[in-house]
Amino acid sequence: MRNLATAVSTAFVYGSLVGLPGLWTPVQAQGVDSGWTITPTPGEASQLQELGPVESPGSPLPEGMSLQALTEIMRAMASQNKMVLRGEREIEIYRKAAPAVVLLNTKGEPSGSGVVLQNGLILTNRHVVEGFGAVQIFFKPTDPIQRMSATEVRSGRVKAVDARRDLALIAPDSLPTSFKFLKISERDDVEVGADVYAIGHPLGLYNWTFTQGIISGVREIKTEEEHYTAIQTQTPINPGNSGGPLLNANIEVVGINTWAQLKVQKEKVGGEELAIRQPTQGLNFAVSAHDLRSFLSDVANGKFANLPLQMPSTSPGCSGPMLFNGRAKSNDAGLRTYSLRCDNVADLWEVFPDDKSKAVRRLYDPDRAGKASIIVFSDLGRTGRWETSYWDFFRDGTFAVVGRHEDGKIRPTRFEFRS
Repeated sequence: MRNLATAVSTAFVYGSLVGLPGLWTPVQAQGVDSGWTITPTPGEASQLQELGPVESPGSPLPEGMSLQALTEIMRAMASQNKMVLRGEREIEIYRKAAPAVVLLNTKGEPSGSGVVLQNGLILTNRHVVEGFGAVQIFFKPTDPIQRMSATEVRSGRVKAVDARRDLALIAPDSLPTSFKFLKISERDDVEVGADVYAIGHPLGLYNWTFTQGIISGVREIKTEEEHYTAIQTQTPINPGNSGGPLLNANIEVVGINTWAQLKVQKEKVGGEELAIRQPTQGLNFAVSAHDLRSFLSDVANGKFANLPLQMPSTSPGCSGPMLFNGRAKSNDAGLRTYSLRCDNVADLWEVFPDDKSKAVRRLYDPDRAGKASIIVFSDLGRTGRWETSYWDFFRDGTFAVVGRHEDGKIRPTRFEFRS
């Protein structure tokens, strides 16, 4: 033990001398060739120079300590120093990044995470705000226990959505004083194996949770519904992390975490075959920074906009004239078409099935896109009430949101996600 203590103290002495100018200069700093001749050239006479009293050469190693043993001690000390630095780095990343991550609330309960950008807008996943035009935004409390009673709450509206990249942009009505924000990385050359970090709200319960891992791969997600570059990460991500940042060591956003991979399945509802989008447990993926920058550029150029889908009504001074009153092509239902803008373009269809066990339905096309984005069902023959509606809020051919009509009127009294 005495020899080990001597070795450690000797190591510290050596380490302290390194930083003292004039006492020790690394050979590497001088260059490999220092002008010294270690061994005389054969045939040359060697001459001792007067350097003062000659002492026995001796060993620079501590008494009883081999070079290998001292090397192992130094390696252990270096490893310990790295561990300390690593912990300090993670603490610094969380301290700087967490205040720029918000908790989003849509259905009266937490739905996901978001990232505050420099312009004050909030970036998140599309599926976090799907079906909602307005959200509540919770900013990180200064309370170290993060009691929600100590947080600042703001309202926001969904400004733009991109179904193919599963991204959405929220415009807050106001922001806290000196709000914090994060920058999106300008680089696309992410390295597999690089450290990455995530901040979010797993399960909507464990708010502002910090996790870390590595980049496992870079994948192209390309389906009929989605198309983006995904960063596959080992970083633990759970429901509630969706929309939060995936960060690099420079505290830049390299991706937006997307926990829920969504599947689409066909279902028959009230005689209509609808594509229903449903959440499934997904892998640890994040939409890449390249896609984030592209999305924000498209929003700035007006390419993507989310106008909250509402039940259409007739234009001022227009009674919504009927354009057609006859039979459907299938000859199994009566069909009426209307023009809600009085311009002779059909944007409302009413279908009256001959089979009285099937619901009467109205199909609305407020965008004049040639396909319905709102379908309302009713058993008018028996109850005279509208009952249920299906909404393709993001115009991607899916109907993920259900409207409930408790009062029997054409406008829903509430919305809910289809389970």
